[in-house]
Amino acid sequence: MFMQAGFAFLEAGLTRMKNVGHIAAKNVLIFTICSLVYYLVGYGIAFGDGGNGLFGGGGFAPDADTLLAIGAEPFSWFAAVPAAAGYMFEVVFAAVSLAIVWGAMAER
Repeated sequence: MFMQAGFAFLEAGLTRMKNVGHIAAKNVLIFTICSLVYYLVGYGIAFGDGGNGLFGGGGFAPDADTLLAIGAEPFSWFAAVPAAAGYMFEVVFAAVSLAIVWGAMAER
């Protein structure tokens, strides 16, 4: 989440003063939308059970027990870390990727 703030500062520094508020609001909006979409759809596609090996077939909108399980699938390689930590890493990674792409459209 610190990278989101870093990209907000970078984009704000590269734009004119009148657009700084717009850039900051855009980055907050990106993180909010990306968090919701990844929760509802992305987690199931990335880590869902079933499916065809490329896309997951289940696990959309995971419940709290799934995200708070320690050492459970699909993050079983972290023996002492809750799955929510891996989930948040994936959410932030997706949000930063979106911020980089949308940052190219500043003042356009």
